[in-house]
Amino acid sequence: MAPRDAYFPFFSWRSDYNATRHLHHLALPIEGNLITGVDIKWTTQQWQNYCHQWLGFRPNEDAFKRSRIKLSALLDWLLNNTCDDESPFDAVLQEARVCVMCIIGGILCPDATGNTVSLLYLRHMEIIDEERPSNWGTAVLAYLYRELCMASQRGKTNIGGAMQLLNMGMVTHNNTCPDSLE
Repeated sequence: MAPRDAYFPFFSWRSDYNATRHLHHLALPIEGNLITGVDIKWTTQQWQNYCHQWLGFRPNEDAFKRSRIKLSALLDWLLNNTCDDESPFDAVLQEARVCVMCIIGGILCPDATGNTVSLLYLRHMEIIDEERPSNWGTAVLAYLYRELCMASQRGKTNIGGAMQLLNMGMVTHNNTCPDSLE
């Protein structure tokens, strides 16, 4: 067994394992519009305006860390503002975007700190198109791969990404925990 297989015997470089099948368990499409983006150098006020337009509220300045927003700001807004049957459709969409941003930042693509989410994902939720869904499954997997690569750097102590995909792969591939992890 190669050295990397000793640590990750269930991962994608094994020909008998396909990580994308686990994305179906998470109900994430692996086909559709690609999730891409380049970090935008906006001022905090520009990010506040962007959030107001697409999320329906203007977070405080301290809720931002460059192009990232604190999950606590999103969760606080959700706890204090909920839509009902009388809410306009745009308000329902804005609340749905806030919920999805919380899921992305908390479960699917958490950063190493686990407390912020990139606002660049919001760009892919501006227009919700059921006929051409976005490829969130591949984005989640790419983010996890990126985080695994970054975790191998000297001095790195934290890791982000959808670690549950690794757990699902380990359990379904081996049905047991590898000896090296027991």
